[in-house]
Amino acid sequence: MKRIVFATSLLAGCTQNADIGIDDQPVSCMPNNAAAAEVRGTVSAGSQSVTFGDTTVMKYYMPLRLFLETPAMSPTVEPSVMHLSFLCGPPTVDTYGVEPVEPQTIDCPLSVAADFGGAAGATGQIYADASGGKLIVDETVNCLAGRFDIKFDNPTNANGGPGSNGELAGWFSVPWQ
Repeated sequence: MKRIVFATSLLAGCTQNADIGIDDQPVSCMPNNAAAAEVRGTVSAGSQSVTFGDTTVMKYYMPLRLFLETPAMSPTVEPSVMHLSFLCGPPTVDTYGVEPVEPQTIDCPLSVAADFGGAAGATGQIYADASGGKLIVDETVNCLAGRFDIKFDNPTNANGGPGSNGELAGWFSVPWQ
């Protein structure tokens, strides 16, 4: 009987090995308390699109938000940024649903709000609210580390502009200090 309970608890714990992000492995804190992230995918609106590649991660408080930023295409063009906002309080090791920022109807406690804003070429600008997805927080002791897969499929955007489509997947690790 104990083996059955043990095997069942192992299967229940496997949800953290979900096939999201860039691979299915949990993300740990980076060595030497470094911040790191990787995001892959493209978000489009109308005839404009932005593809993520090299990424930096920054953390802000009140509420806790992560800014995952891909470098600017030129010195005169702003970088593209995906925001992940923990509006329900401090994150815990768990699986979160991803909700749009507008309208703000976050389903606490296990929801994260996400949106995207970025330059698409020299003259284009894209804004996209998340339409769904999943974020898994893998570690919260010395850092906030996790992975995600977020969809941006919307018929229109909150600013009244063209709808968006696309998907961004990746991981992040950012120290608490």
